[in-house]
Amino acid sequence: ANDGGRHEVDLLGPILGATLDTEVEGLPNGDATGDDINGANDDDGVGFPNPLAVGSVVPVDVTSTVAGIVNYFIDYNADGVFDADLESATFTHPGTGVASVPVTIPLAAARTTTFARFRISSQGGLAAIGSATDGEIEDYQVEIVGSSPTLTCPGDMVVANDPGICGSVLSLNAVATGLPTPDVVFTIGGFPVPSPHRFNVGTVTVGVSATNVLGSASCSFTVTVNDTEIPSATCQSVMVELNEFGSAIITAASMDAGSSDNCGIASMVVSTTAFTCADVGIQEVTLTVVDTSGNVGSCTTTVSVVDNIPPSATAPTLVSVATGTLLSDYTGEVIASDNCTSSEALVFTQSPSPGTVLQSGDLLIEFSVMDAGGNVGMATAMLSVTDLFPDYNYDVQPDPLDGFIDARDLLEWYSRIEDGSPTEILFDFSRYWQSSSE
Repeated sequence: ANDGGRHEVDLLGPILGATLDTEVEGLPNGDATGDDINGANDDDGVGFPNPLAVGSVVPVDVTSTVAGIVNYFIDYNADGVFDADLESATFTHPGTGVASVPVTIPLAAARTTTFARFRISSQGGLAAIGSATDGEIEDYQVEIVGSSPTLTCPGDMVVANDPGICGSVLSLNAVATGLPTPDVVFTIGGFPVPSPHRFNVGTVTVGVSATNVLGSASCSFTVTVNDTEIPSATCQSVMVELNEFGSAIITAASMDAGSSDNCGIASMVVSTTAFTCADVGIQEVTLTVVDTSGNVGSCTTTVSVVDNIPPSATAPTLVSVATGTLLSDYTGEVIASDNCTSSEALVFTQSPSPGTVLQSGDLLIEFSVMDAGGNVGMATAMLSVTDLFPDYNYDVQPDPLDGFIDARDLLEWYSRIEDGSPTEILFDFSRYWQSSSE
């Protein structure tokens, strides 16, 4: 009636869905379901999201097992008339079952209940009304909706760092509503950031915007990441030698064996840095590591304090002595000093040892000085040993060699004796002594 949309029944032509609508007359009603409730529901060829949001592109699934041309109409302004120029579109169905058709809902569409009509035929070019030689027509009630976004940001966030990193990886969430569904974007400093996002230690402001075709909304919140991770303090044992003044210095760096922190080390301090002779041996020290956030870690290790410097010794100048004399103890005349041991506590030894019987000649005497740490200093001195009664033998011979020694021979040899020689001279005349029988 009234030149409504109608199709001749052709069992070989294209149809919508699985069931062909064969009513002789249309059965319109206010919600486009009159045909559906007349016997079996044969409006089964079109499926689409409902409601339809203004400004969105929605996929509409059209089912047909025979190829044909689909003319479809949606009353966007809800005036009860399908306007051919503004409210109609066409696509070719391949006849392979379900074909998805993208349908754009105009931004200006009335946000209310309205209707959609789909017609398939072999000929195509159909209006919302009028006849076709094959195919099928189906009407649907649809709801068109639309709203600008509303946005609710989360509260300010305060979290601890993730283990091992100077920050925390967080998922960002905000509650956004609106039709079409708004796009939500998170920004830091005006630049978009993904979710999840790694936040460094500190506080930043996160901006949030929600936008759809009808408008936008925005809000913000802060994210604070606190570094609560204690530095990893790693110590090593060291040995330190006292200097000539009996002191030694160590640094925190010399005690460190690779301390680390997720954000960085601000300072390292060792509990004791200066050592003296009183500390010789094994001393316990603590290395304290402070990171850039003020977190403190520590480790304990040992310092071996050693004194390897021998005493300084100066030997005395010795006065010559006579042969056969017993060697004196000269250790009391040795001048010695040490960086750690007092002079009174130094141990002196002499070689050869005191009491040794001296023979003539030059004798090298060695002095050793040992401190409390077992370090030994050396000094030497030369002792001259002389003979007070030298043995001078003079062989007096006659001159001329006539076999007789007379007074003249004695005077000649006496004149040859050097000044300073002993005054008692033994002359051996035995070889030349002759007796006379006269």
